[in-house]
Amino acid sequence: MDYVDTLCLTLNEELVNYLKDDSKILKKPLFHKATKLNIDLPSDQVAIEPYNISQLIDFSKIIEIKLKCSSSKSHHDRTVWMNLSLLISLASNLSSLIILDLSDSLETLDTEHVLSMIPPGIKNLQMSINDLDQTQMIIQQCSLSWAKFDVYNQSLKDQLIAWLNKCTGNSTYKTEWGMISIWFGTKQNAQLSKLRTRHKRIKLSNHNRVTS
Repeated sequence: MDYVDTLCLTLNEELVNYLKDDSKILKKPLFHKATKLNIDLPSDQVAIEPYNISQLIDFSKIIEIKLKCSSSKSHHDRTVWMNLSLLISLASNLSSLIILDLSDSLETLDTEHVLSMIPPGIKNLQMSINDLDQTQMIIQQCSLSWAKFDVYNQSLKDQLIAWLNKCTGNSTYKTEWGMISIWFGTKQNAQLSKLRTRHKRIKLSNHNRVTS
């Protein structure tokens, strides 16, 4: 379908049965022009082989993937996260990853699971955080250009800001209620830009020109 830019999938039995239907197999992916993929992990989620989903989309076109964890069950299901990591790795041009934890659980997503999903080329990351060590590890191990962390614990936000000021001096950040956005490696560029704007072109008058 040429007009679909964002494809939304729910990993449940209904999708499994659809992908098993041989009559649905096509010569090319059904939504071959989609550039964004939204994946919902419900409470009744099932593990689906990523290569089966390639019947629906052309992974090489995907530049953004959004994962919505609707149940705390997904926090500990290793098979689900392994399949998600493999699925994300198929998106060779992926630049943005969004992980939304919509469950009622106060537990943080397993750091190992999160890091396994973030490919080397990812530049933009958005996710909820409630653990400073996990956040530090993600920032240190990923080559991010920008990150947005949803954080509703003011103490945690203050600790993260203190760590950013101490350990990532070449970055800038912006805080709002319940979130912090970070641009990595931009402070130096911003300072250089300010210096450039201060330079004024000096025009020489006829009296100042040197003639031979």
